[in-house]
Amino acid sequence: MIPHNVQTINLDLAQKRKAIVAVGCSYTYGRGAYDQELLDDCLPKQETGCFGLWDYAGHSCHDPDLLESLAEKYKLVYDKDTNTLQTWIMELNNSFPAQLGTLLNDEWSIINLGAPGRGNIAAVDRLFLYNIDWHLADEIIVLFMPTGYFRIDVIANEFADYNHISNDYETLHLLNPSVTTTGWQADEDYLIQGLTKHVLTKDIYQYKALVRAFKFIDTWCKMTNADLTIIPALDKNPTIDEVFNSVLDPLAEQQNKDFLYNYLKSLPFDRVAQLDGHDSLLDLMLNLEGITTELSKTLIDPKKGGKWITPCGHPTANGHYKIAVLIKELLQHNGVL
Repeated sequence: MIPHNVQTINLDLAQKRKAIVAVGCSYTYGRGAYDQELLDDCLPKQETGCFGLWDYAGHSCHDPDLLESLAEKYKLVYDKDTNTLQTWIMELNNSFPAQLGTLLNDEWSIINLGAPGRGNIAAVDRLFLYNIDWHLADEIIVLFMPTGYFRIDVIANEFADYNHISNDYETLHLLNPSVTTTGWQADEDYLIQGLTKHVLTKDIYQYKALVRAFKFIDTWCKMTNADLTIIPALDKNPTIDEVFNSVLDPLAEQQNKDFLYNYLKSLPFDRVAQLDGHDSLLDLMLNLEGITTELSKTLIDPKKGGKWITPCGHPTANGHYKIAVLIKELLQHNGVL
């Protein structure tokens, strides 16, 4: 089991003195990375959401007796108050950061800061949010898996995660980032409901958020002398020119254009890498599953589950193992390991 709270992380860091830190969304966290036996045993009939199991052998996944038997069989925790199975420890242990740690003979402290459903600003902010004693590590490798650029983080009410640490962001899912509008189409009702609505915005918002995330994580890595590798989770990473042309004010003076372009060149775009020639982890998983068109719930037969990707669009435990193997090879090739 990898450390999953601040106290155990610091104890592990003090012993091993080197850390691999994974930053990203649910693809990093391990959402849906159930043991393959559990995935096969469930014989899912239809996708019922990313936050729980599918129908178990055709029965309701909300049956208390059934959930209790699953908990006993797979050593999970059954929460009677919410009538759900707590699978997060299984997911964390099957995540690619944890499996990478196993491949490296448990010589590195593995710190999984994946934030399900969050955008890149909220994900990177976790490097600063936790009271982790980073000075204990003589070596730090940061793996940043940017989530979909349609996710924009805004300040919201406090949200306590499993470590009981406050996360002050909510994430807006942009319905169509390519549609040009005058800006945020929001009102008080939208701000209250948070994730329950969508907003139309310009490309400029998603690219500005990406630039901020790149700047934040680059600064953190320089402060801690950490080595940074960026592997997009959901979308192909834009080029400097694509970002420049999207955020540039067409009326800007030449000196301001030069300043912006040089600023973008200072960001870690050169740290973006591919795994096995794929632009994103999602692209890799779909390719392994034999799916060549855009992901949708209908593309993955829920009655079969999937060897590499679940019906809710997340890598399986097998998928995370494949990612871990490829990351190990990449880091070795780059001389980081």
